[in-house]
Amino acid sequence: MMRLSICLIFIGLHLNLWSQDMLFLRTGEKLNCTIVAIDTQFVSVCIQGTKHDENRMVPLSQVDSMVWNNKSSNYLRHQSPAGFSNPKDSSSNVEGNYLYLFTGNFIRGKTIDLMEPLFGNSYLLIDGNKFSAHEVKFFSNDEGFYANTIKLQGLSTSSFARRVRKGRINLYERTTYDATALSYGYAGTPGFGGHGTYGTVGGFGVGASLPHTKFYYNKGFGDIKHLDFYSLKNDMADDPLALAALNNWNQTRKKGNAFLYSSLLVTGVSFIAFTTKITESDDPRVTVELVGLSLGVSGLLIKYLAWDRNINPRNLKKSVDMYNR
Repeated sequence: MMRLSICLIFIGLHLNLWSQDMLFLRTGEKLNCTIVAIDTQFVSVCIQGTKHDENRMVPLSQVDSMVWNNKSSNYLRHQSPAGFSNPKDSSSNVEGNYLYLFTGNFIRGKTIDLMEPLFGNSYLLIDGNKFSAHEVKFFSNDEGFYANTIKLQGLSTSSFARRVRKGRINLYERTTYDATALSYGYAGTPGFGGHGTYGTVGGFGVGASLPHTKFYYNKGFGDIKHLDFYSLKNDMADDPLALAALNNWNQTRKKGNAFLYSSLLVTGVSFIAFTTKITESDDPRVTVELVGLSLGVSGLLIKYLAWDRNINPRNLKKSVDMYNR
């Protein structure tokens, strides 16, 4: 019976050893670990310790080879590092609450809160421990996944964009409100006198808040970039269908620009004609026409800005969704 127990223990240890994942680094080091996910840049691993588990992000450039049993169907099937160019899933699929620092350190926690005091710099609290927001590249908590935009802003203040899409390409949004902007309202002056009733025209309201949403993207835990046509064109070059959707967005943008420029040209010619008419006439209706023209130009510009901010990013999202399919 004693011999049988020893044999069973030995077999159990043997099976456990073979079921464990391993990373073989170029330095000669071997890591016995659990591979959580693989990215185009990193391997996310969990190393079991005597007191607590250690989570690490190992750059793929440091990995010579690996053994991955892949018990979870939520992550990639085992393949050679050369095949990690376009993984369907990435390290950003790591579950739970954690901080990912600019240094590459990966810190898990139970509760994470972003603190933005009225005076002083922002910081994050992870289980009561304080980290400057400048240190944190990404963080995940119960409210979502966020990326620091500090390197894109060129400022010393950290701000975080929320991830709204995740996949091979992750999309982020950040909305700010400009309290000093002029916003186009609908409580203006009804009618134009002798020219009949044209209904209610919009007016400008000083001090109204105008929302402005900025869009960003990245791959895995890589640096985030501004969401624009030329950056995406390079990062989506390996997917013809996604590129077609992206080119469709670009054509839509060009049509919008052509509409704006042609409308401004017509408006400019009309403005010159009205100016000439004013100098030659004392009729007050001419002045009203000029005011109406000015309001029309303002409305056109605001309509274009709203189109550019709201419609174009949606088309870009479609191309990203196509890439992540």
